[in-house]
Amino acid sequence: MALNQEQLKKLVLELYIPFMAGRTSIVPPYIKTDAMAHIASIEQRSCDKLFGRSSLPPYMDFLEDMYEDYFESLAPIVFHLKSPVAVIKIIRTIRSSKYRVNPNLIKSLIIQYQLLAEIDLHDLPREQDPKQVIKSMAQLSSIFHVLQIYNYNEVFNDARVRGLFQLYEHTLLALTKSNPKKLALNQWIATYFRSVGILTESFDQPTSPEDFTAFHSKQMQLFKYLLENEKDKLQPPRYAQMYQHVLFLSKYHAKVYKGESYWEEALLNQFKQIWQTVCYDEAESQITKYHQDIFECLQNIRKEVGHNDIAMDFNVHTADLIEADVLIKKWAGVNLERPLCLECNGPWHYPRNSEEPYGKDILKKRLLGRMQYLSIPYFDWAILGDQKAKEAYLKDCIDNALLSNEEDK
Repeated sequence: MALNQEQLKKLVLELYIPFMAGRTSIVPPYIKTDAMAHIASIEQRSCDKLFGRSSLPPYMDFLEDMYEDYFESLAPIVFHLKSPVAVIKIIRTIRSSKYRVNPNLIKSLIIQYQLLAEIDLHDLPREQDPKQVIKSMAQLSSIFHVLQIYNYNEVFNDARVRGLFQLYEHTLLALTKSNPKKLALNQWIATYFRSVGILTESFDQPTSPEDFTAFHSKQMQLFKYLLENEKDKLQPPRYAQMYQHVLFLSKYHAKVYKGESYWEEALLNQFKQIWQTVCYDEAESQITKYHQDIFECLQNIRKEVGHNDIAMDFNVHTADLIEADVLIKKWAGVNLERPLCLECNGPWHYPRNSEEPYGKDILKKRLLGRMQYLSIPYFDWAILGDQKAKEAYLKDCIDNALLSNEEDK
């Protein structure tokens, strides 16, 4: 169901608020949890349908205060929740609402889930009921998905949360060896690689050759299984995400291990080819009004400074097929040793209540690490005045980014 803003506002005011605010003695348990989950789900589907990848925010502003009140009300009662399903529903509401909550709330929810679900971190997945495996893996996947979206590294560092991730990894590895029910693993594997890619700072890197081999073999096992058994089941957007995360892991560990990447080059190239043939041609750049405004300002700057003194390309892909909004190769008459990647980050790149970028954008910055990087956030751009003010802002941002990168060498 997709609703416009007025329809959703009417639904909230006439149906949900009376249940959530009053008559608590006669409503069923967790009615507020169910209502908020439903509102967030409807809002997400409605915004995706109404706004697409436009310059408009992917949320409806009138709901922000309600989300804020709801999530703040949860903090003192998390450890009084008695249903693991209700805890997971709250976590999924955080994901759907695009509202970045306090990391302590997320950590408390995860810890309470583990206690309520009575998850044994040493349990062998092959001895469990397959239905329970599916249920547990779907719930764990929701937990790690939220950690990735909002880049909750500090939460992932908690030993109890890491224990859940190790169980998730252990279960996946076991299922790639023995999967009699033919469970589809591609979504869970994608979640695993996104977790490792975005939350890499939280991972303890292997220090001995033996640990290195074990770390390598786990990820290669999942990677090979996906390519050999379920490569046709991933949708293009997930291929794009998977490709970026696998590429990052390859580059990251090549850097950690002094240029020796543990990835088998043939497999990495195979995944790259899949991304090219299945997704790359279909992944048309989404040019919003916000992009066009910045592009126009950059073109005006080039006219003013001189066409021969500035060289830049718009909507290009690097050799690794990573999309860049603007790639500046020459600025103020100076050829840049490392091109400057300028990203036009509109409201789709940030939570509704935070100026902290999503995890996927942090990963993209890492992937473009061999280049210089500059983000132009929509909330800074929106407060600028006329065209001249915008052009002056862009020039200052680019000059400062190049100067800062030069000093960091």
